[in-house]
Parts: sequence; structure tokens; C-alpha cells
Amino acid sequence: MSLFPYTSFSWYKRDQFTLTIDAGDGGYWRFEALKVGVYQIHFMYNNKNATEEIYNRESMNTNLVEAIWMGMVSTPTAEFRLIKA
Repeated sequence: MSLFPYTSFSWYKRDQFTLTIDAGDGGYWRFEALKVGVYQIHFMYNNKNATEEIYNRESMNTNLVEAIWMGMVSTPTAEFRLIKA
């Protein structure tokens, strides 16, 4: 998860986990009710804008980021497992 430094697994119920990925713009992706098992994850990033306002969680303000790379890239599929220890 090196592209998403504010990523966490949380345990909410007896055998259910939640994966939360901070999107960096004040939003997030949340995958809920993950149970023990094998999962595959694949990300695709498509940027059509050379500038973007990004929420800065430290200053609690938005910053304009310029000269952003434009294009599409995808990661290979990665497998991860949630197991009972």
C-alpha cells in the first residue's frame, strides 16, 4: 500500500474486517465485512487533469497541485489473505 499511506485494516465484529483507503482528497474507499479468506485487489488510476485541489490533513486546508502527470496506469492484481491466528 505504498501508494496509499493512510490505509488501515480495522476489526469491527467477531470475524469481520474493514479495509479503508484514504483517497487523499478528503474522501476514502471502504471495503466492509471482509471475512477470513483469500482476496485479490487491483487498482486503476486515470488522471485527466493537470491541476487538482487536494485536502491537506495537516493544515486542514486545500492546496492546488500543479503539473500533475496525466494518463492511465493500473497495478497488477495482488492477492492477500485474512487468516485466523
